[in-house]
Amino acid sequence: MIPNQTIKLSADKEFKKASNKNDVSLSFWKERYALIEIKEFAVPISLDVIKEHYETFLSKLHSKNNLKKYEKTVIKDFRLKIKLTDHDLGLNLGLYPGSYEIQETSPNEHFDAAISSEALSMLFKSDFSLGSITISSRVQFNYKTAYKFYFFFLIPYRINIGTYLENSIITDLNFKAFKTNGVLKPIFNFDKQAEDEFDQFNKLLENI
Repeated sequence: MIPNQTIKLSADKEFKKASNKNDVSLSFWKERYALIEIKEFAVPISLDVIKEHYETFLSKLHSKNNLKKYEKTVIKDFRLKIKLTDHDLGLNLGLYPGSYEIQETSPNEHFDAAISSEALSMLFKSDFSLGSITISSRVQFNYKTAYKFYFFFLIPYRINIGTYLENSIITDLNFKAFKTNGVLKPIFNFDKQAEDEFDQFNKLLENI
């Protein structure tokens, strides 16, 4: 059909003619769509460099925040399980030194989030990158535990806006407010179990 063209459904001949043209157009675009190749523009970062960035990340984290106060709480045992999409490996990460572990991946392996090594490196190096990475959809979440990704990078994100963990993990971080986060809120609307896990985690924080 052409712009502003009208056809009468009762005019069987004209309708079939327009319908045939539509079928040809659909076939054309389906063939073109099938030929599209997804190109990966991320530059893989070596595991040694990632570990170096992680250790620098922790050093800054502890120098600006009173994490020593929580080293005998659930915060010490908190782990974020990341799948590196360009290495086909997993990382088990904590908020304290000595909690960096490389894992083999398997089809049934549970991860909290999947991300490229380049994006993870950016998260370690830049306090502002939490919002940038999630807004640009450079991370894939496991809905049930997506909140762990936000909690792990919340403290450096707070540093970016001039807030530090000093006296109270509840008031200084206010992680409960993330329930209305632009990514987590739709997840919770869709998956109530994910919302329950988020609420249970916040209760653990309240009891520290």
